[in-house]
Amino acid sequence: MTINPMSLSGKNVIVTGASSGIGLVTSRLICDLGGNVAMVSRNEEKLAAAQREVSKETAKIFSFDLQNTGKIPDLVNLIRAEVGPIGGLVHCAGDFAITPLRSFDPNEYRNLYDLHVTVFFMLSKAVCMKKNLDPTGASIVAVSSVAAISGSEGLSTYSSVKGALISAVRSLAVEYAPKGIRFNCVCPGWVNTPMLDRIKELYPDPESFDLAITKRHLLGLGQPEDVSNSICFLLSDAARWITGTNIVLDGGYSL
Repeated sequence: MTINPMSLSGKNVIVTGASSGIGLVTSRLICDLGGNVAMVSRNEEKLAAAQREVSKETAKIFSFDLQNTGKIPDLVNLIRAEVGPIGGLVHCAGDFAITPLRSFDPNEYRNLYDLHVTVFFMLSKAVCMKKNLDPTGASIVAVSSVAAISGSEGLSTYSSVKGALISAVRSLAVEYAPKGIRFNCVCPGWVNTPMLDRIKELYPDPESFDLAITKRHLLGLGQPEDVSNSICFLLSDAARWITGTNIVLDGGYSL
């Protein structure tokens, strides 16, 4: 009998930003590996389409605006009631911002920080509650960005909130290791997703985009699968001895 070390059989995993991009592909792979996924995103119509693409049997959808941070505990309680004890969390939801210092706005920054960092803390807090947690433990993965470890003009606000996730998982990993909960982070480079399509529009022509973004990736731009594979590895028991780390998935961008 062949044993798959990356099997997620019996695991219930929450994925935010699950209606497209990395979140959608990660949700699909979780189901392919035998797990159950609670797909969270704002747009109910897109979520329904995503569920049809993933698996109606092992995927449930939850339309929710994560900026409503005060209601996140209620969301997690609902997921626990409908899906079962939670053994994994992947925070993919986020937004991108190019903000030169001269254009810095504290309210915009606070919204960006809340979506990436405050939401991650609120989700993690709720998942780690005894009433919601899988008794065998859990794996929690934050999706950061190569921008957090590699400086680029105009990305100081985006880089700082993504960098906060890297710092957070280190201390959370220490705090929750005795409870069998692992915290890790992945740092993707630029990946072919709808968000990248939006970024391309910010450049005056394709050549400018290729020079600034594409050519910096020594192995080419990434695909969502390049990130979801590592996320699911961290969710699985194959990574049971890994916590508090940050995996860089950037095709050589940061070199």
